[in-house]
Amino acid sequence: MCLRNLVFSFVLFFGLTIFTESRAISIVDTGPGNASGNLFTNLRVDAGVRIAGMFTADKTYIIDSIEGWFGSDGFIFSSDAGDLTFSIYNEIGGFPGTIVNTITVNTPNLITSQWFGPSSLDWYVTPGVYWIAFEVPDDSTFSAITVQNVPSPLDKYSNYYDSQWGTDFGEFSFAARIQGSSFQVPVVIPFLPSAALHLSFIWILFVASRAIT
Repeated sequence: MCLRNLVFSFVLFFGLTIFTESRAISIVDTGPGNASGNLFTNLRVDAGVRIAGMFTADKTYIIDSIEGWFGSDGFIFSSDAGDLTFSIYNEIGGFPGTIVNTITVNTPNLITSQWFGPSSLDWYVTPGVYWIAFEVPDDSTFSAITVQNVPSPLDKYSNYYDSQWGTDFGEFSFAARIQGSSFQVPVVIPFLPSAALHLSFIWILFVASRAIT
């Protein structure tokens, strides 16, 4: 029995499955903003710093990449290579809760400001409220700046201080971007059991008769 016949027999028994196409989309994009030598528009990110921004997923997404806008302004702040952790948290009580996904990557010296972060992640998030976080391990040599005057700020921002997430820095923001695709659940259109049974029986007899002849 050829593959085409097997597929047709499966459809008769169980129904027709329809798959819809998924496209690459921007899940989060604050825009990069503009770095400068102004202490009030640049946010220093180095050892021990943990910052997070809240966003909402309106559907199930497959996250492919997560990025921050990091670098040096070439004036006051410089950049150094080192480990940087990119994380997604769920939301508990208006702040980051438990980690949903996380990855630590060795980040190069970002001499010029640019989008940087891991890709090919294949992370799943279902509809809900989440936090994107950039976290520098205590022993990391990573150092860079990210800008605060972003065009499209996230819903809320938080920093980790004194063993808990809060807003001790007052109002601040940072540039972040998440790319991915919407997760499409296949739709199965079932046939009526009696009709499927009769059609399947007739089809199997037809295939068997052709195999014999």
